[in-house]
Amino acid sequence: MTKFFLMTLIVSILICPQEGFAKTPSASLRDSELDKTLSEYITKFNFSSPVRDNSKKLPLYELGRELFFSTKLSLAGDISCAHCHHPTRGTGDNLPLALGTGAEGDITFRTQGSAGVTKRNSPALWNRSLKSVKFLFWDGRVSFDKKENYVTTPSDLLTGKDPILADVAKEMINAAAAQALFPPTSSLEMKGPELDGESHDVMWNAILENILSEENLRAFFQMAYPGITEYNIGHVGKAISHFEEIEFFVNDTPWDDYLNGSVQALTPEEKKGAIVFMDKARCAECHSGERFSDNSFENILIADIGVGKTQNDEGRFEVTGKEEDKYRFLTPGLRNISQTAPYMHNGIFATLEEVIDHYDHPMRTLMHFNPEKLNEKFGKFYNEKFTRDWDREKVRAQFNNRSERLAMNLRLTEEEKNNLLLFLKNSLTSKNLNK
Repeated sequence: MTKFFLMTLIVSILICPQEGFAKTPSASLRDSELDKTLSEYITKFNFSSPVRDNSKKLPLYELGRELFFSTKLSLAGDISCAHCHHPTRGTGDNLPLALGTGAEGDITFRTQGSAGVTKRNSPALWNRSLKSVKFLFWDGRVSFDKKENYVTTPSDLLTGKDPILADVAKEMINAAAAQALFPPTSSLEMKGPELDGESHDVMWNAILENILSEENLRAFFQMAYPGITEYNIGHVGKAISHFEEIEFFVNDTPWDDYLNGSVQALTPEEKKGAIVFMDKARCAECHSGERFSDNSFENILIADIGVGKTQNDEGRFEVTGKEEDKYRFLTPGLRNISQTAPYMHNGIFATLEEVIDHYDHPMRTLMHFNPEKLNEKFGKFYNEKFTRDWDREKVRAQFNNRSERLAMNLRLTEEEKNNLLLFLKNSLTSKNLNK
């Protein structure tokens, strides 16, 4: 937090009327005390309002937009990025587990059909193209080193300071540019069975050829990359990441207004909820900084679920092979969290109320979660029912490897839960959502 913010906040507290508050000295005093407490936590957890890394480059943005909504990225020809990350659905799909190629219905309402079911929830895209984003995917299999300016990916061809595909790597301006290249190579997500077993460069060349076969898209490439006659898959990733950077950038929430000195931007209840978030509920231990994420991987005791069968999802361990990484998943950012249900890496919770209840008693949720709740709400979208892994040894191993920062019994009062919910739902939601 800057000195400017501190001074602005102090001056605002002293001279600004508190609209909507009780017009009594005691009410003003109580609110000033809330602001003072919040300012201390804002400093402690390094909260700030995001700043966009790049200004809008219209031709690159327009190419990225066309690619984001185009099924040409899919060799199966029936799915785009937007099918799982639609702007009107909070940049997700509103499903617990994402559906891949072969699903039925249109872009706004899809059922499983002949599609496979992925083992994870479609993550939201808000502010994920910032350079402060170190990892992407729930297991962090794509990462970006901001200091050294290189990416690490599932492909050896595109990893490290001196990658084999250097021309492609040159276009990897952030983690999002690299991330965009991998769903199109997944037979389950976008590719279908074509070219199964081939290397990433073979698949990427085929995908690029498929994209450039459309005259309209070729025209957008020419405008976005003037003077370039030979394109590579890196140009695709760079354009998509720039579109996401502009389209899904959020710094216009009431919380951002508050950070910028407007003490009236939050109600007293929302301020109390913010203090619960940063203190008793311990949310800010992981959800901190400009994006409400410290880029860490945590095991918060989420029950393992699946459609028809359980997934045995071991999270970060599947990337690193380290035992201490089992069942750990990437800490997501929280802006527009009110729009991104269902929640957690496998969409196990349909509401923020359920999320708060879980953190209040995580072991209770792990031991007693009933997948019938998911079947009642989401069963119509899938061919089979949700089930969960009840294996005692696995549950015990998951519990023993839980994150040290996870409290076992917060004992939140109903008032604290309600205020925390107000903070999450109201204070972190863009004022210009879907405008």
